[in-house]
Amino acid sequence: MTMQSRPYSIKEVTSLSERKAVYQLRHTVFVDEQGISAEIELDELDQDALHAIVTSAETVIGTGRLITVSKTTGSIGRMAVDPSFRRQGVGSLILGFLEHKARKKNLQEIVLHAQEYVKEFYSYLGYRQDGRPFDEVGIRHCTMKKTLVH
Repeated sequence: MTMQSRPYSIKEVTSLSERKAVYQLRHTVFVDEQGISAEIELDELDQDALHAIVTSAETVIGTGRLITVSKTTGSIGRMAVDPSFRRQGVGSLILGFLEHKARKKNLQEIVLHAQEYVKEFYSYLGYRQDGRPFDEVGIRHCTMKKTLVH
């Protein structure tokens, strides 16, 4: 018996309807599922961020954003995957896509705040913990960094 891989598509958000769809997914994951306040889930950084959107059969199943922090550093955040699509490679797809976009912007390092329960996921993909864990929005996080190879 073989498992078929699901057809995922990833791209940069380019329309208002796509932006609304990723915000809805983030609301579902961060506000409804994790209890983060809706007032802080969307922020001023969203306007200038590069947003990724992952779809499967025209359904939005994943998202993440890339923010340029400085000439050499980017920040990846707000990564969210629909619960029914977790542990199927969607997070890795998002991270790889955003890292590719960061390289195209000539960024040399990515910094992110990983929820502690998924820090092994980021470690597996080349990120290293930097500093001690901390609380952010009532959830345990750690700062993780990765040097990008061009």
